[in-house]
Amino acid sequence: MKSDDTFKIELEMLEDDAPKTVANFLSYIEADRYQKTFIHRSVDDFIIQGGGFSFIDGSAADVPAFAAVENEFKVSNTRGTVAMAKLGDQPDSATSQWFINVADNSSNLDNQNGGFTVLFYKVLCCKWEYVVSKITLIKANNTHVKFLLTLRKLTMAAHLKNA
Repeated sequence: MKSDDTFKIELEMLEDDAPKTVANFLSYIEADRYQKTFIHRSVDDFIIQGGGFSFIDGSAADVPAFAAVENEFKVSNTRGTVAMAKLGDQPDSATSQWFINVADNSSNLDNQNGGFTVLFYKVLCCKWEYVVSKITLIKANNTHVKFLLTLRKLTMAAHLKNA
């Protein structure tokens, strides 16, 4: 794989199951707060996480957070789902950070901290596992992710570059 390869993962939003969480996520998109964000956490056989930090003038900075959103746990944290990250022992603390479950984490994440709200579930394209596997092979702070969104589906074009 070349350092400038671009891949896409398309997922369907769960507007009926997590309307407040989807609205929260869209507010970050509409305010351009996910511009220049990157994957900042990658844990083998668990998750990859983004949405918390962006590159500004060559340095990492916090994504400015809106108010936390109420937890709307309904859908299990199975492999391939995308959920909102939150603070320990604070079920209603999700703001901008999200993660992709790269394994079936339902026995763990469905039963702690009120469950983790899944806001994207149905994979719309076929190469997401390949993209996620490539992201997990690279140190998290060397992975840059650009976000493109339509109203009903998220497209993540992962630009894998060595810093």
